[in-house]
Amino acid sequence: MAAEPEKFHVGMIDFFSIILPGAILAFHLRALVEQGKIPAILSAPQSDVEGWVVFAIASYVLGHFLFLVGSWIDGSYDALREKFAPLEKNFPLKTAIEIKKTHFPPARFNDQAINAFQWTKCRLALAHPAALAQVERFEADSKFFRSLSVVLLTLFVSFTATCRGWLGFACLLLAAASLLRYGEQRFKSTRQAYWYLITLESEKENCAATPTESKPGESP
Repeated sequence: MAAEPEKFHVGMIDFFSIILPGAILAFHLRALVEQGKIPAILSAPQSDVEGWVVFAIASYVLGHFLFLVGSWIDGSYDALREKFAPLEKNFPLKTAIEIKKTHFPPARFNDQAINAFQWTKCRLALAHPAALAQVERFEADSKFFRSLSVVLLTLFVSFTATCRGWLGFACLLLAAASLLRYGEQRFKSTRQAYWYLITLESEKENCAATPTESKPGESP
């Protein structure tokens, strides 16, 4: 059975952006319950297997809530990107938009139906799944650090409230670093996608411009 890199990286996105941040928060909440600082919602597990099952489910559920809260950060990222990398200076994005317009003429399609990045990902999914996997690797990293920043801010509040200010301060610094890493990886994911799109379009134009060689005995 052939390997499918796009499915592998979708699983990686789920793991890094949802399950892993949720596991960090679940572990912290478990420690608070054991210390009696917050009440337990469920009774104590009766076996190690039951404990791991509860921990896995809690990690998954908490991870989705963290992902939802983290998605609110995207608006701030978009505003900062437009400020520091405006469209007129962001040539890969500008070129991708122009390419998209050739396939989505405003007279026939609503230009707002799909943005340039999502359309580029769809093109890569249909034409070059391996290239899409590379883009999604950067996406997985950015979404992980986005969710991690929410976890670290939660830990900052928790440690500050329990008079462990030095741990809270460390979490605050790590949250700031995570936000920077999130922005860097997200910018890389979009830029890499646009580079692939531009390359695909240039190859298509080169193939169209190259005349087909006629075989011996055939008229040109």
